[in-house]
Amino acid sequence: MSAPLGYAILAIVFTVTFIWAVSSSRARTMTIPFIVGASAGLFSVQIENVHLFVPIVVAWFLARTGHKEAQIGWRVFALPIACVPIALTVFLGDLVVNPGLALQLMALAVSAALLASGWNETLRQPILAGLLCATSASSALGLMQVAHLVPTDLWHVEVSALGRPTGFYPEPDWLGMFAAIGTLLAWRLPMHPTLRMALVLVNLSALVLAFARAAWLGVGVAAVIAALVWLRTRSRDDRLMGNGKTGRLRALCLTLFALILAMGALPDLRRDLLTRLGSTLSAQSNDVSAQARVQQNRTLSSLAESAPWHGHGLSASGRVGVSGIFYSDQSTNSVASNWALGLWVDAAWLAVPFFLLVAYLALSSLRRIEGMLLIAVLVNSFFSNALFQPITWMLLGVIITTASAVGQPRSLAERSLGSTRRKTAPSPS
Repeated sequence: MSAPLGYAILAIVFTVTFIWAVSSSRARTMTIPFIVGASAGLFSVQIENVHLFVPIVVAWFLARTGHKEAQIGWRVFALPIACVPIALTVFLGDLVVNPGLALQLMALAVSAALLASGWNETLRQPILAGLLCATSASSALGLMQVAHLVPTDLWHVEVSALGRPTGFYPEPDWLGMFAAIGTLLAWRLPMHPTLRMALVLVNLSALVLAFARAAWLGVGVAAVIAALVWLRTRSRDDRLMGNGKTGRLRALCLTLFALILAMGALPDLRRDLLTRLGSTLSAQSNDVSAQARVQQNRTLSSLAESAPWHGHGLSASGRVGVSGIFYSDQSTNSVASNWALGLWVDAAWLAVPFFLLVAYLALSSLRRIEGMLLIAVLVNSFFSNALFQPITWMLLGVIITTASAVGQPRSLAERSLGSTRRKTAPSPS
């Protein structure tokens, strides 16, 4: 696709979204937020390196501003302000690969701020529902790929005898991350028990069959933290599985039954799963992928030690290949697999405000589903970097306007989780 055609399509997307949002209250409060959530789950849908998430959010925000439905506060601009020093390193660094990455970073940060500015509590359900629909559709496609119902080239048959599906994404690791997001959403959001069982089964099965260890770690860490926070903040009437009518226990049992049945019928799958699971927490000498990540982190660490106070410049970490090879002349990659180490190589001390802000937002939203999703994405991004994907910024945008202390109540959409009855209604966030 030529650049003029790409920019024309982006302009059309922006214009159509804006006109639709201006003319319809339902579009502003339901349909477009649903599309925003879905676009965050489809990061590969981009034109000229611009994610569709960006023009849709900008047009939606301008329409809400025209209807006086947006409030611009200083807090929402913390994200783009924290990103400005990082973006400016493209002018200071000595190893910059892709200066355009600074524009992409700022576009995502500003989109997150605009999403926060146009936010109210009623938007949470359609946005998260859109994200859940996108991830579930991708997981369903991944399962059909494994079953050979959809013709595709499956990855890494040496890792999984069934092959690793990709769903809507270019690599199995991304299917794993978004299947993990879909699993957490299907578990937490209020919905009909039958629908919950179906969505948990589809997403959790895709998460397992993607053989994505980073996603396994991400969802595992998020689940453990969620359980600890629940134990610390629960009331006397709270139950982990709800009141028995939510479908959570049935969904979990159904998925475990399907997994046990598949492992019993397919010995190769059982062997591959146990081998992959055993190598999740330790890099074994015969594990090519894990050893490549170790080598990359070593090279990144060496590069970070040689960086000046402002880093080597945004995208410099992309010079380190997956096997730790440093490309001094040119690199087709712009980011490292490890988001934190890569950002330190790129911006060094100028990235500290961003690190602190992300840590604060994650810790302040531990009781909300957005906080759990952010933790899963950040943990995953230590191995497969999702920092420059819309999902990260959508979550940051939602959290920055709803951030609360750990002990404060969950969102309205989640208060039915684990509670049979409450003596008093919790105060809104």
